[in-house]
Amino acid sequence: RGTQAPYLAMIPVRFTEVGRAQGAQVTEALKAAGEAIPGVVWQNRRAAIERALGHTKTTLFWLLGASVLVLSASLIHRFGRRRGIKASGVLALSLLTALASTVVIGEPINLFSLFALIVVLGVGIDYVVYYGDFQAEPETSLRAMTVALLSTLFSLGILTLSGTAAVVNFGWVLTVGVASAFVLAPLVLTEVNAVSPTSVPRNGQHDKESIT
Repeated sequence: RGTQAPYLAMIPVRFTEVGRAQGAQVTEALKAAGEAIPGVVWQNRRAAIERALGHTKTTLFWLLGASVLVLSASLIHRFGRRRGIKASGVLALSLLTALASTVVIGEPINLFSLFALIVVLGVGIDYVVYYGDFQAEPETSLRAMTVALLSTLFSLGILTLSGTAAVVNFGWVLTVGVASAFVLAPLVLTEVNAVSPTSVPRNGQHDKESIT
């Protein structure tokens, strides 16, 4: 009786206690059986989500690598070749240390790990630039960076106490990465200021000497 709209129906299929290999075989069998029926379209939402997350993960890896290269060029232009390379090494080592720590504790490197690396990169660049620009007062820089580190750890490092695995992963990578950047950042100090921070005259000392 005329043209009728096609009947649409969605039949969810859920697997319980099926191994990875066996589950893949069952999925392929269901896909083949569904495609053999006219008008049936097989959709695997889990596989589609995993492909999308994998694409996003790959994109973030490339973006992080490109960001490190751009920041390295900026640091070399700002601080010179030698100190710029040191500052770039601080950023790269802090990121690699954070990633290596996840492997050590047996956690996978997922999207949350990469999102945490973005924060580590931002905090790390602040540390190296602050140390590089305020060479005259390294002790003051150290106190300022210590306060910044503690505030970051207390506000974001507490995520490691969460019961959700993804949140724990984010907090762990962030904590290790920021702590690594804090420990390595003083490498950008020049040798003179790094060796004898107390030799820097205090405020007003030169004025008093010149008056006397």
